[in-house]
Amino acid sequence: MTRSRQLLVGLLALAILLALPSLACVPCCAPCADLLPSNPTSPCGPIAVSREAAQRLESKVRMVDPAGFQLTLTDEELTSWIALKLPEFLAQNPGLPAIPVTSPQICFANGKVYVTGQLTDPVQADFLLEVSVQVVNEQVRLTMESGRLGPMPMPQDILDSLGKAAEDTINDPSFNVRFTRVQVLDRVVVVEGHVQGP
Repeated sequence: MTRSRQLLVGLLALAILLALPSLACVPCCAPCADLLPSNPTSPCGPIAVSREAAQRLESKVRMVDPAGFQLTLTDEELTSWIALKLPEFLAQNPGLPAIPVTSPQICFANGKVYVTGQLTDPVQADFLLEVSVQVVNEQVRLTMESGRLGPMPMPQDILDSLGKAAEDTINDPSFNVRFTRVQVLDRVVVVEGHVQGP
């Protein structure tokens, strides 16, 4: 896989999860998150992880024409790729931050992206993020609509900073990716755009 294609796949996965280490900065939620048993869940329920689904994602990315691409990814493909391939991608890109999360799941439903998993540092707690996605001036804009850490809702100012951090990574000029459309459908996301430069 070429570097630009690796970065494109990495961006899709990493952007969704990048902000999660910042959950450690939620002082009102973190101290009590593991005291109560309530676990937030996404509308998709558990998503199966398989090597076949991760390989399907990689095959789709290999077919991308940098001059203009349309990627249609299922939540099973992206969840599987994140679970099986993201650790390898992060090892190959040491400048990217570590992600203290296990069992990440990406759900596409109701026109939104739902991210669930378990935060492992500084506390252990299940989390849920509900995210709306749009494209403005060839850049992805994320709206973190809600978030829960264990049973506790996350404050909107924390959600806003998480969204901004993820946006900054997706739209990093060094990746040279320009987006024309991101549409979240039932269990599928469609991403269109092009890669500028080499």
